[in-house]
Amino acid sequence: MSSSPLTKFLGVLTLAVCPMRNKLGAILFVCCACLKAGTIYSNGAVNGQLNAEAINGGIVTTDSFSVSSAAIATGVTFATWRDVSSDVFTTIDWAITSTDFGGTTFASGSASVAETFLFNNSEGVAVFSDTFSLPNLNLAAGTYWLQLGNAVMENSVGAVVNASLFWDENNGPSAAFQQIDGTVIESLANSDLPNTTGSETFSIAGTIQSSAVPEPATVWLTLGAFPALLLSIFFKEKLYANFKS
Repeated sequence: MSSSPLTKFLGVLTLAVCPMRNKLGAILFVCCACLKAGTIYSNGAVNGQLNAEAINGGIVTTDSFSVSSAAIATGVTFATWRDVSSDVFTTIDWAITSTDFGGTTFASGSASVAETFLFNNSEGVAVFSDTFSLPNLNLAAGTYWLQLGNAVMENSVGAVVNASLFWDENNGPSAAFQQIDGTVIESLANSDLPNTTGSETFSIAGTIQSSAVPEPATVWLTLGAFPALLLSIFFKEKLYANFKS
């Protein structure tokens, strides 16, 4: 998992000031511990060849994901297929729920999508990587479901087109289900190959939170007081040096 620039900065600063005061180093260490940003879940790499499941035209697909400790989910990256590579995938309806197509809905919405062309597969179908943001969703440790549907496609001149969009299938560890016309729900396990999950390519970006570290508000209060703490240490060291001399 990669560290954020702020985390790296605080880590270097800790090494610089720890000889001055052990307490200051401890404060910085705690602050760094609660800023571990990166990928909080990945269902594996893009396949692009095996199969893909529809996420528009009345079809909604959902995949499970788990987080091992409390986290803040900030975005989703997934892979899609389309027949016409010049068509643009613009928005997606999403939800994060406690069960497949049911239970508690923790958050939902319609999001703008940013995409990058990856390759044309062996059937000549264009495969893209797509990303959208989440509204800093707090998740406790546990299992959740990412639901995608109602994908909107536009042609090269910006007109909405009735084109199908498909979510790349990679048979990662997630479980997967599909809902058709709001009623029929079916498992995607073993739908293409025996002993496979039928799940899709995606990852959840965010920040891991440890129960041993303070809440975000506490962290930012600490960081806000940090310059004053540095000045206090500086002047105390200077006074002590003058006294010795």
